[in-house]
Amino acid sequence: KSVGLCPQTNNHFEQLTVEEHLYFFGLIKGYNLSNIGPEIDRVLKLLNIEDKRYFKPSEISGGMQRKLQLGITFIGGSKILILDEPSSGLDVETRRTVWDLLLSIRDQHAILITTHHMEEADALGDRIAIMSQGEVKCSGSPIFLKRVFGVGYFIRVAKTNTFDKANCEQAIRNHLKSAKLQKDSTNEILFSFKKDETAKLPGLFDELQDSERKQRLGIASVGISVTSMDDVFLRVGMLFDKKNSDVKSKPSLSQLLVSDRTPKSAFGGLLLKRFHNIKRQPFTILFFIGLIA
Repeated sequence: KSVGLCPQTNNHFEQLTVEEHLYFFGLIKGYNLSNIGPEIDRVLKLLNIEDKRYFKPSEISGGMQRKLQLGITFIGGSKILILDEPSSGLDVETRRTVWDLLLSIRDQHAILITTHHMEEADALGDRIAIMSQGEVKCSGSPIFLKRVFGVGYFIRVAKTNTFDKANCEQAIRNHLKSAKLQKDSTNEILFSFKKDETAKLPGLFDELQDSERKQRLGIASVGISVTSMDDVFLRVGMLFDKKNSDVKSKPSLSQLLVSDRTPKSAFGGLLLKRFHNIKRQPFTILFFIGLIA
């Protein structure tokens, strides 16, 4: 009763209407026919699907079906909500609606969400844990993770056919000493720089946006963006993948010991180990003496 679960895939009964679904799961959570009506009305209003009350799942859109699944999770006033990919398969507008809904009830519930949408994690999460290969690699607030694993800000320069990479790079580094080249593709070039150099951006933009200078460098446009959770996720993945590969590349102590032994010395070691084991067990020694006798 205290836990509501929303799986990644919708689980509906095709013969039941939206209202009947809420009746069924509400009764399971402890309501009875005399008091479940107001609770169903509350959930339908919360999800804004009051006009779909008498429709079956096959008669409503995918977004409405997902809202019904969330309604099944919310019915009964569960204090703990576990949501697996709550906005999976939804269009952008419906996804935003679901996010707004979850944000509106966050004060009344403890909500645990699993998602592969970093934007969703950033928008909804008070604390975010990034997992890889079944292990939590890092956790913290979005601001904390961006500060620790982020690279600050990005400058994105769109190229023309006459783009002058060397002079453009030099112009950027003249203003931003921490600028590092992150990506150089056919259509654009991307630099990262530290947050404490943001005060120097107006001077850089004045230079790069000058029409004559812009044409000489072959720049189509210049933009700026801040580190996103996608950037954090990719950086965490790269750091831990590199760490794991370094660990795997180092031979273990047992491998080093075995590799330096010849078969003859290894057999001698086994005999020596057996001798010490027998020496510590007098009954075993008597047994062997009895066999010899």
